[in-house]
Amino acid sequence: MNYNHEIDPASELKAIRKKLCIRSITIILISALLAVGILLGAIFVVMPAAEKRYWDPKESSYGSQFSEDLELTLAAYGELFTENVNITSVWAERIGFASYNLTIQYADTALGGDSLYTYGTLTKGNLSLPMDFMRNVTLNIFERASYPEYPLDEEEKASIREKLEALPDYTRVYVAASFPEDLSMEELLDFQASLKKGIIGWVGIRNSEVDKQRYPLCGMTPFSGGILWENINDSYPYFNIKGEKRTAESLTQHFKSLLQYSIDKETEGKGVGREHVSYYEEVLEYVEENGVNCYGCYLAASPETVLDLLDRGIINQVWPMDAWIDF
Repeated sequence: MNYNHEIDPASELKAIRKKLCIRSITIILISALLAVGILLGAIFVVMPAAEKRYWDPKESSYGSQFSEDLELTLAAYGELFTENVNITSVWAERIGFASYNLTIQYADTALGGDSLYTYGTLTKGNLSLPMDFMRNVTLNIFERASYPEYPLDEEEKASIREKLEALPDYTRVYVAASFPEDLSMEELLDFQASLKKGIIGWVGIRNSEVDKQRYPLCGMTPFSGGILWENINDSYPYFNIKGEKRTAESLTQHFKSLLQYSIDKETEGKGVGREHVSYYEEVLEYVEENGVNCYGCYLAASPETVLDLLDRGIINQVWPMDAWIDF
């Protein structure tokens, strides 16, 4: 028996279209899934791997979340080169690929220790800070900091003395005080112990031969307070002297550790970048051969204390910076 079925062209076309539609939807879904997979891979695999080439502000090389490299780097630079900038915290907000906005908290212990803030960025490993922040100490602020020397003339010294004598005893003055001769760390400790009413801030450390000039001036804040960084002293002895008993050995090693840490971070491309690694190496070589000695310091004290130091020849020049009422 023969059956002759006629195929309906319209039905066949409809069936073909349906198959093509299903195929197209399948291809679109597979493509979408592949695109999502590629995107997720880029977000969670490729981008993090690529970002590892750059400086992560939350990186800690010393095994503690309370010793982040960026915070330590800024702390070392601030102590070496600036007038009492003591870093207390650094916060990083990620804003894009290897890009961060930074909020930096610091204190000036010589002027009361109030918290101050400034802002910067870290973009693909490039650290950017405000020009007026972490400014280098002025070359001529101390008489014998470098070569040539910068002594005040006698008329100016007399004028400064008259102004100090006119101040009431309930005020405090903030001065850059110069020593007539370099003090060793033992002598600096004796000077600090002799102060009845006074706070020593940043101390200028001799960084070259007296007949040469190596700029910027550098030093440390050996008697300031601040936060405690964990584990850093295992790698850099006395880098953190907060809470430590100050001795000539600890102050000497503290300054050397600041230099060595800066050498290592600049070599890794994770330093502040304002001074070349050779600067730190040359200063470290000088103090290794000649010792850690200071030519002056920032001092917050009563006018009477400053005048007494001048009269006894313990300091031979002061450069007034500020004054305030001491409650």
